[in-house]
Formats: sequence, C-alpha cells, structure tokens
Amino acid sequence: MLFRFWHRCLFLHHASPIKGADGDTLYRTGADDMYFVAFCTALLLFVRSVLRKLVFLPTGRGVCSNYRVSVLPHCSLTNASCARTAIGVVDPAETRKFAEQAWQIMYYGTAWCSGAYILTHTPGWDWANMESYRIGYPHRDLLMITKLYYLLQLAFWLSQIVVTLIEKVGCEVASAVCHTALTQVRSGAKTLSK
Repeated sequence: MLFRFWHRCLFLHHASPIKGADGDTLYRTGADDMYFVAFCTALLLFVRSVLRKLVFLPTGRGVCSNYRVSVLPHCSLTNASCARTAIGVVDPAETRKFAEQAWQIMYYGTAWCSGAYILTHTPGWDWANMESYRIGYPHRDLLMITKLYYLLQLAFWLSQIVVTLIEKVGCEVASAVCHTALTQVRSGAKTLSK
C-alpha cells in the first residue's frame, strides 16, 4: 500500500496506448496526476525554503548592504537609517524581498528555458507556420517531458498560493493573490483539458 502511494507520487502515470512519431511513450492526464502534483508542490516548497535560507538571504544581506553603502555618501549620518546602514545593518524586509525575487527569477528562468527546449523539440513545431499548432487539436496524448512540464507548472503555482498565504502580508498581496489565482485557474484548466 505504501509502495503504491509513493509510486503515484514519484512517477508519471496514464501512459497512452498510442506511440509518438519516434516510438516515444505518450501520456494522458488522469486522477493519479494529483499525487504527483501534490508531491512536486511540497518538493518545490522545500527547495524554495532551503535555497532561501542558505543562498538567497545571505546573498541579499550582502547585496542590500553594499547597495546602501554605495548610496550612503549623499546621506547624512544623523539620519537613523543611514547610520544603521553605515554599520552594516540591513532591513530584514529588503532581504526577504530580495530572496523571494531571486527564487522567482531562478524558477522562471529555468521554466522558460525548459519550455523553449520542449517547444523546439516537439514534433510538428514550426516557427513560421502557427497553423501547425492546431493540427490534431485537442492534443490529449503528450510526450513525457511535455506532461512533466505542465504538471510542474501546476505544482509551482500551487506552491505560490501556499507561499502567498503564509508569508507576511505586504501592500501588494491583493494583486499577488489575484495573479496567482488566475494563473492557477488557467494552468489547471489547461491540464484538465488534456
């Protein structure tokens, strides 16, 4: 029973009986995908937390303090914030924001490069002929890498919902919640329509 649960969490399911152009196994969506998405959501939250604590926050303290010191010459030391900056004290909100933005830049950069790779290596991909996307629509049978990409995107946006709800509320929280919810609905609809 436990083996079956972890097998659902770690591997893609719902292999299609139809084979791809190169004999590759194609996949469809199904109920077992929710286990994979839940596991990947937890994994992304864990990776985000570890990178945030070990890489992004220390880097943010260094970057933010160096930035403040370089801006310091036009600032009088009678100002309390400039005096704190002169001795290397950095506002924790700045380092938290830096860490969050560093995580997002890292994820978005990786996701963009992965998506571009998948698109350029998909059979039928043609930069000049956009009509080729509609051939055979709806595309219910996906290559393994394409299904993995869709499910990881869904997991990322679910993790962003969790992060938005547990992080300290800032002034931009309403727009972040709306953006995340709309993206999640779009990503979920895309996955379920397959």
